[in-house]
Amino acid sequence: MARLIDPTAESHHGALAEAVRQHAAPVILLRHIDRAHPDLFPILRTVFDNGTLTTGDGGRIDFRRAVIVMTLDTPPTGGVAPIGYPSPAQKLRPADLPGIPADLAERTDGVIRFVPASLPAMRRIVRNRFTPLAARAAAQGIRLALSDRACDHLARRVLHRPETLRRLLVDTVEEPLAALLVGGRLAAGEQVRIATRGSRIILQRIRSGRTKHTRRNRPERH
Repeated sequence: MARLIDPTAESHHGALAEAVRQHAAPVILLRHIDRAHPDLFPILRTVFDNGTLTTGDGGRIDFRRAVIVMTLDTPPTGGVAPIGYPSPAQKLRPADLPGIPADLAERTDGVIRFVPASLPAMRRIVRNRFTPLAARAAAQGIRLALSDRACDHLARRVLHRPETLRRLLVDTVEEPLAALLVGGRLAAGEQVRIATRGSRIILQRIRSGRTKHTRRNRPERH
């Protein structure tokens, strides 16, 4: 906790205080606030009540233009809309945020409850993430296509952990594709189709109407 507000070798005022000082209107993301060390809550109370924070070296950091976003693993309860800020009729109560102290919950301005993404939505996210990858391949003369089955497979893999999609694409597409290029097994003008075989993602080279399986990937990381 001391590293947030006390001077260190890397930061004159502490990591958090220095970041706020350097930006006119900072957005501060505190993930998994319900897992935070209890010593963090008095700091947040001071910021919420006073709009400023006194650092370990006696400096004062202005938080009045800062937006603080906190995420919880503990689902909110009570009269909170599935997504969006609550209406006046849905006034946030301390009991709605069981993962943080009640007095801190009372100091918040609003709550957004995120529902799990649906499978169709996750398929769209997979294709959106795949688009820049295909564009980078095209810049090297490689046409990259994602089959519907492969898209569905990737979407199901990350449905409940969407933050792992980037790593999954690296493991199943980017690294195998790079290995083919470096190994001279893939040349400009060729097309590669991302498909499935059983429970794995595979890369298929397509030449003159013929399909050749080039590599079976190792199992995806969990």
